[in-house]
Amino acid sequence: MFDKKFIIVSRLRDEHDSFNALGHEIHITRYILLDLLQKNKITNDYVIVTVNLERKILYENLFNNIIDWNEYKNKYEGKVEFLDLTYYSESGTAAYKIYDKFEQMNYSHWNFERSEAFLNLCNNIKYIDLNQKYSNIINNKFIVIHVRFNMNIDMLKRLINSIRNITDIKIIIFTVKNINNILNNFNNIVKIENLNEYVSFLKNDNCELLISEWSGGGQLSHYAGRENLKIYYYFLSHQSPYYINILDDLLSTSNEYNNIFKSWDFKTSKKINIKLYLNLDETIKNINNIILN
Repeated sequence: MFDKKFIIVSRLRDEHDSFNALGHEIHITRYILLDLLQKNKITNDYVIVTVNLERKILYENLFNNIIDWNEYKNKYEGKVEFLDLTYYSESGTAAYKIYDKFEQMNYSHWNFERSEAFLNLCNNIKYIDLNQKYSNIINNKFIVIHVRFNMNIDMLKRLINSIRNITDIKIIIFTVKNINNILNNFNNIVKIENLNEYVSFLKNDNCELLISEWSGGGQLSHYAGRENLKIYYYFLSHQSPYYINILDDLLSTSNEYNNIFKSWDFKTSKKINIKLYLNLDETIKNINNIILN
């Protein structure tokens, strides 16, 4: 019935997990997808299935057809040939279910190549022209804060207050949370919810820095942000303080030439500057260094 071939890079589930998390998609399944593409094991005519169409920006410069999980499930599931890369998102060893398909394609992810061509594919993300809507913001320096679902308004207020004690710089807050209380009580703050706007702000030359909880939303900046972007992470839901003491090693091993899985959430495709803080309190305590450096 259908002659198209489908590749699943993330899927809808009842809860936020490794099959739909943005971090797993950008660092693992997208990596394998782009390695397949650079080695001509697939073409841009393959249909890419991602959890929602907001993530379409990660693929639409490279593939002709991107659909979300609901469309795949309602129209195509059980009727088409597919390659489901989300097994790799769960674990680097749980993907035996698609080994046979890789064998048919004469492909092995263990021979992954972090080539210049591959990095160019990683960086090929769809951006928008912010001048149409935000010219009054991007003409001057600004910072971006990514607010994940765990962060409450009081925590955000403390962070904003600490910044406002130093500077009145414009602040872009990327979140789906209701932050009207923040918007009503602080000046020079703009809320955005659109992923395409978010990456376009990160790419802008006037973006001074990003502050984010350690998460896929923050780590998207490793590919979508401008060169030499300063990124400051704090831990909230992911309690991994040991990362802080071995950051240089993690950054080094994550970008080894033939490695996909090792230190995968530290992967980058361009030169950026990452700093980790144990928690939000430590971030606020160091806000002078963050803002003024």
